[in-house]
Amino acid sequence: MAQRQGTGAGRARLIAGLALTGVGVGVGIALAKRAKLPANIREFNKRFTNPLMLRSVARGERGNLGVIIHRGRTSGREFTTPVRIDPIPGGFLIPLPYGTDTDWLKNIRAAGGTTLRFHGQDVAVDQPEIIDAATALTMLPATSAIAVCLMRIKHYVRLHRVDRPAALSAEEARMHDHQQHIG
Repeated sequence: MAQRQGTGAGRARLIAGLALTGVGVGVGIALAKRAKLPANIREFNKRFTNPLMLRSVARGERGNLGVIIHRGRTSGREFTTPVRIDPIPGGFLIPLPYGTDTDWLKNIRAAGGTTLRFHGQDVAVDQPEIIDAATALTMLPATSAIAVCLMRIKHYVRLHRVDRPAALSAEEARMHDHQQHIG
């Protein structure tokens, strides 16, 4: 019985968090007359929504929720950033509701690639390419058009799936790539 009450409390917190997020995003959209979300919405999501999303991904919940695992350009620290991930042939699309000036995007562009955690698997990706929403919409299901319009998303990043396992060390990855070119 106590276990059910705990589960109910967790669900209630999740629902309350999602409702607050929806309100915050709605207010931000109503106030925003520009190509990216306002800084206050970005800060709210960073402090409150993102930790909820990271826990959801850790529990293996499905949908289009995933995580970008990236290293800081100067610190070298590993970061995890929750994002929406849309699979496409040969790779993935990630919407950029905050524009093209986010730290995680700068990090993966500087590195030339990263790892995505999506549906319980780590996937190596490379060749980050910023594309406009109109181009992205030709690759996405029609239901994604609603999010693009509501969130005023102007850009996406396209990432290409790498054929080697994501868990390889840098040296193992170089050896794997070298063997692929030889064979």
